[in-house]
Amino acid sequence: MAELDHRVKNILTVVQSFRQQSFQGLEENAVNRFIGRLTALSQTHTLLAESRWEGARLAQLLDSVVGRYRGTGSTRIRHTGPNIQIGPKAAQGLALAFHELVTNASKYGALSTNKGAVDVQWAFSNEPRNEHFLYLAWREHGGPLIEKEPERRGFGSKLLELTAMDLGGTVTVQFHSSGLEVRFGLPVGRLSDAQSGPPS
Repeated sequence: MAELDHRVKNILTVVQSFRQQSFQGLEENAVNRFIGRLTALSQTHTLLAESRWEGARLAQLLDSVVGRYRGTGSTRIRHTGPNIQIGPKAAQGLALAFHELVTNASKYGALSTNKGAVDVQWAFSNEPRNEHFLYLAWREHGGPLIEKEPERRGFGSKLLELTAMDLGGTVTVQFHSSGLEVRFGLPVGRLSDAQSGPPS
């Protein structure tokens, strides 16, 4: 297992090095977005490898992705919720979703200003059909005023939808004037599914 983890990390490093030759002439922002997504996957891989691919705590996963965006003010990104362990597949999907949300917040949303902040909350709830769900909300406030919903859906929005669908859940995105709000509804059984292991 240790040897496999080492090999995968080496492959990710090689892929990152390809960007200089492969992306010549492309917009710098596009290159940075690609590298950011790859880095988020690499960080999650390290986190899962440390647990021998048994999973990761949701709070720990979130911290690993958004940590560098907190800056000197640790209260700029706050999170609260029960201590829940999620499986490798869910961890990889949610890591990418968190990465898209935090990078978007740092460029256009709450984290693009000095006074903005993000609150992430999650809680359990029982649906009428007796499926146990985890509801997670990402709320931004204190950033630039949102006058209208974006006309074009980017890759980030599609990634959020794909993440929710892949985990058997739903996601809603709302552009309030005070800030972006994203809500996930995810079946706990799919979150804790540990059938997914390290890449083979």
